Amino acid sequence: MVLHCGTHIVFRDLHPEDDVLYPQFHAHVSAADRRLRFFSPAPISQRQIYRLTHFNSDDAVARAAVGEVDGQLYGVSRLHRMDGTTGEFGVMVRSDLKGCGLGRRLLEQVIERAPCIGVSQVIGLILPENAGMLALAHELGFETRPDPDEAGVIRASLDLSRPRLAA
Repeated sequence: MVLHCGTHIVFRDLHPEDDVLYPQFHAHVSAADRRLRFFSPAPISQRQIYRLTHFNSDDAVARAAVGEVDGQLYGVSRLHRMDGTTGEFGVMVRSDLKGCGLGRRLLEQVIERAPCIGVSQVIGLILPENAGMLALAHELGFETRPDPDEAGVIRASLDLSRPRLAA
């Protein structure tokens, strides 16, 4: 993929050694965007970085969008099996690169790999003001409704066992 700024992006699995890329990546993520992703604007801690990069690949898939030349991290998506066949996704793209299709491509990649970890029901928790993620979820065929367990949060769900329309 080539971004509007001319940067060539390579998509690959996220690895534990990618933890060194996170501080620079998060330096390009605004507090508002951290809040939309993590429900808190607080900067990411080393402990959180460790948890995001060191996971059991039997229960999770994670994809990274990395600059082909500079090796910088530009976006990440993940899908973690929560219980049974349900998995929760998360996507984060650098704030200066939102709207160029990077998040969509990353989310599509973890959805495609969901069966590899036994997931057939993909969910995501989205703040109502996250219009971009809600629009993307609808485009990809997710159904949305208020989360029954968390007030003020939208639950997006996608049943992979049902046929979907091409996005």
